[in-house]
Amino acid sequence: MTEFRHTYWGRQIQNLAHELSKLAIACDIELGKPGLAERILKNDSTVCGKNNPKAFEQMRQHLTALFNVEKGAV
Repeated sequence: MTEFRHTYWGRQIQNLAHELSKLAIACDIELGKPGLAERILKNDSTVCGKNNPKAFEQMRQHLTALFNVEKGAV
């Protein structure tokens, strides 16, 4: 059962991370920068190199989901 849980949560996190990468490219954002995730979660779209409101909102939602999934996986 534990093995299944780890596999399930790992897959969920991997899928969200993959989507975040695609959305970061669409918004021209370097996700590895310190403090960037917090700014995205605070709805600060000035972090974007390209104006893409739809992709930014999706990225914000995915980032929120990723944090929630990580909490559930622990």
